[in-house]
Amino acid sequence: MNENPEKGCGANHFAISDIQSDGYADVVVLFRDQDVAALLPSAVDGEVVGLELTGALKDGTLITGSDNITVQVKKDRKHEKHEKQDKDKDSDRDQKKDGEKGRK
Repeated sequence: MNENPEKGCGANHFAISDIQSDGYADVVVLFRDQDVAALLPSAVDGEVVGLELTGALKDGTLITGSDNITVQVKKDRKHEKHEKQDKDKDSDRDQKKDGEKGRK
């Protein structure tokens, strides 16, 4: 599947299966999180965003599909480590201030 950077991102993987058990084949398409995130630079954690898929089958038949996703902002481990260190420093500073108040 070819990626078109002007219109979106290419699929990472796809499968055809009767997901809904209704007797009709469903096309299941997976995309890399990073590729989808690049299309939604202003999305915030918890926001529901509608996305539309357009494409063509090997025989040229055009297909479209749409669905909603809920944005989940992932923090990298390095960022989480620094956040914890900052909280620990704040906590230590607050305890130190409380101890100084008790001595006065």
